[in-house]
Amino acid sequence: MINNLLSISEPWLQYAIRLNLLNENSENLIDLKNGLMKDTKIKSYLNDITIFHNTLVRNHKDPNLSIHKLLFLLDVGLDTDIPEIESAVKQIMSHKDEYGIYQSFTNIPKHYGGMGKDVFGWCLCDAPLMLTALLRAGIDYYQHIKQGVDYLVSLSQEQGFPCSVSDEHGKFRGPGRKADCCPYATLIMLNLLSEIDEYRNSDIVKNGVEVIFSLWENSLDMNSK
Repeated sequence: MINNLLSISEPWLQYAIRLNLLNENSENLIDLKNGLMKDTKIKSYLNDITIFHNTLVRNHKDPNLSIHKLLFLLDVGLDTDIPEIESAVKQIMSHKDEYGIYQSFTNIPKHYGGMGKDVFGWCLCDAPLMLTALLRAGIDYYQHIKQGVDYLVSLSQEQGFPCSVSDEHGKFRGPGRKADCCPYATLIMLNLLSEIDEYRNSDIVKNGVEVIFSLWENSLDMNSK
């Protein structure tokens, strides 16, 4: 199957497969990397993250947000030796709160409990993505990432991770009861923690996985209530 993908895939996917799945040395893939850097999709994504906070976060799952494009580029195998990626990482790191959490540029309307202003703040459905991006970009974990991870982990409850936001977002929270699990926040927290040695096999991760499975298995019954 991998051979079939390599024979028909675009340069960026070939590079990702050979680097991440076949574990080939990146120095042997220079020509392929040079080719993918000319790919119109890759060039477009790199251009879009140049001004990282150029778009207000209104829907955290919007694939056009800079954070999702940055994560895609990092997943392909590109890193901070690319000027646009280095710039995006520096811009993320320039907005960090006292808890070590990196902030997004957001405006939550007053009728949703927010301040109705363009502010830097975080929700639990975007903060883990920022930390994941920094981790994959090779930023020092103990110096720049661990504090924020530990704080977000402290928000975990028996039923998973609830909707949580920074003070800048006032009383905003997502749908459902206050104590309910936020499936998306829980999922991206699990994704983040799975990449960190001290948390990968922790009880918090095991509980989070069980919560997600339970929500999936009981989704029809829960939606009918």
